[in-house]
Amino acid sequence: MKMNAMIAGALGFAVVMLNPAAAANAAEIKVISSVGVRAALEELKPQFEGATQHKLTLAFGTAVPLKRQIQAGETFDVVILTPALVEDLVKQGKVAPGTQSDVAKAGIGAEMKPKTVLETRSGHTAVAVVEGKAELGFALISEILPVSGAELVGPLPAELQNYVVFTAGISPSARDAQAARAFINFFTAPSALPVLKSKGMEPR
Repeated sequence: MKMNAMIAGALGFAVVMLNPAAAANAAEIKVISSVGVRAALEELKPQFEGATQHKLTLAFGTAVPLKRQIQAGETFDVVILTPALVEDLVKQGKVAPGTQSDVAKAGIGAEMKPKTVLETRSGHTAVAVVEGKAELGFALISEILPVSGAELVGPLPAELQNYVVFTAGISPSARDAQAARAFINFFTAPSALPVLKSKGMEPR
């Protein structure tokens, strides 16, 4: 009994000693992403942080302005934009070559209410319908589902559907490229699939 207690005590001491070391190796990963991936990223963030002890900092916007920010010197570890924009950033030396990964795709869906107007603000198409400013809204399904009060009528028919692909890339100046890659791998792992689907996205 005394020996068992000593063993248990030793194991407990080992756990206490190992946790600070894991925390010391944790990285802070800054992710700049298109708003179309926002809902999925926000749900996966605590799961990733709990599994790895890395910390995610998320910044969202529309793809082209985000690209301009990066070209102007905005720092990041991982960027998630459309494939063509990420490829341009690779050519400009803003994304490390060979780090690109297609992480998800989203189709276009429709929602309906009383008027039809053009909504130019990123991610606000569904909001305009909910507020009664528009009758019919077409947007990425991943931008419709998170909006309270918005009802998805359904995706466009296959012959009209146009998927938007999202590609991730790692900065050449990433503070921890290995941690950045771990995040991308987590996002594309089978375990993330239920979250992607629940947010109107599909794996690539």
